[in-house]
Amino acid sequence: MSYIQERLLSKTETIYKTEIKNLPLNKSPFCILGNGKTSRDLQQVIYQDTDLYPHMKGGVLQYKEEIENTGSCVYPLLGTLEDMQHIANKHNITQVIITTDGEDYHELLKMTDICSKIGLKVYIASSSLSLVARLVTKDKNSEPIIILPQNHRSPVWNFGRRIFDIFASSIAILITSPIWLVSSIAIKLSSPGPVFYKREVVGKDNKTFDFYKFRTMYHNNNDSAHQEYVKKLIKGEMDDQETYKIEKDPRITSIGEVLRRFSLDELPQFLNVLKGDMSVIGPRPCNTDEYEHYKEWHKRRTQVKPGITGLWQVRARNKIKYDEMVMMDIYYIHNRSFLLDMKIALETIPVMLFGKGAH
Repeated sequence: MSYIQERLLSKTETIYKTEIKNLPLNKSPFCILGNGKTSRDLQQVIYQDTDLYPHMKGGVLQYKEEIENTGSCVYPLLGTLEDMQHIANKHNITQVIITTDGEDYHELLKMTDICSKIGLKVYIASSSLSLVARLVTKDKNSEPIIILPQNHRSPVWNFGRRIFDIFASSIAILITSPIWLVSSIAIKLSSPGPVFYKREVVGKDNKTFDFYKFRTMYHNNNDSAHQEYVKKLIKGEMDDQETYKIEKDPRITSIGEVLRRFSLDELPQFLNVLKGDMSVIGPRPCNTDEYEHYKEWHKRRTQVKPGITGLWQVRARNKIKYDEMVMMDIYYIHNRSFLLDMKIALETIPVMLFGKGAH
């Protein structure tokens, strides 16, 4: 092995080896999809692993045009993405590692869909996902590999989830009823206007519903500045800004600041949960005007019911770019379970108590 290869292997061992060891790749045949630095780095690590390498059947390119620019491969080239079904059948492949070097999440998820539809378990290795990987695992040393299994849940699971939502919401409303009373009085005394704020938002399967919160802003304020802010944030035109909400927003009342700091303004959303429009845990609903600026792949957030709290709210709060936030929601959608929901629910409590990241 050359000096350069040794240096490369040393570096990639740090990046990938620990995480790959935790994946069940050595239990069944797999392949690598992608062509780039991440793919080549990953090849080197697997090539040196006596447990993994015998099960790695080869590489697959996304497009035929990439064949002439594959670089130095240490595994056989099996074909392109359009042949994935045939490749999987021929080599008995059950798992695939998708590798990317950039931040084209649309292309990444398109590859994921194709592989998932033919029944492959999907792992994603990408330097652009390192932040998302760390946040979803709550491990500062976590590597840029995330798992996106097929997004299917049985009717029994959905029924159990609905029972949980009804039970949890009823208990939450009962326990917090004194807070509802005090908050309502404080809102009425602090500024003219209604106690509750109601707005049309986008929910599951792009269906709209009325979304409730305690009013935290002055009534009938000008919302144009916030709409423009969110528009630029969604489109990625605010590289120096990773906060979903405007800090020190002059539209917010003094009582509203307190309610927002401890997320008490979200309590009326338990009514949305009881109505069946929302779930306790899930991606946050977006306003209809925000939805108009969504990239096509952003709309995947609406595959499930929106939630009062979710993965990025407790792991990243507001200090995260919009695309990264959506990727965390997509990770949750593909990996949601009662255990993950319980973890998110428990992590929400300290976030509320200490007002971490709220505005």
